[in-house]
Amino acid sequence: KAAQQAKADLQAYQDRMIASFEQYLPGPLELAKNGKIVENNGYLMLIISPDTDTAIQLFEEATGN
Repeated sequence: KAAQQAKADLQAYQDRMIASFEQYLPGPLELAKNGKIVENNGYLMLIISPDTDTAIQLFEEATGN
């Protein structure tokens, strides 16, 4: 249940970023919309990056995949 709450919290954070960027920062808006919440070995991470695939790979390597 803690992981589910953490995912919900990360999703809420991403949603707030998207809402802010819609009004003020159109460039980063697309990055925020394409963000991903990833999980590996009990770790969660919200990734908002121009190179999401590389960021996910680094996350997985760092968390034991």
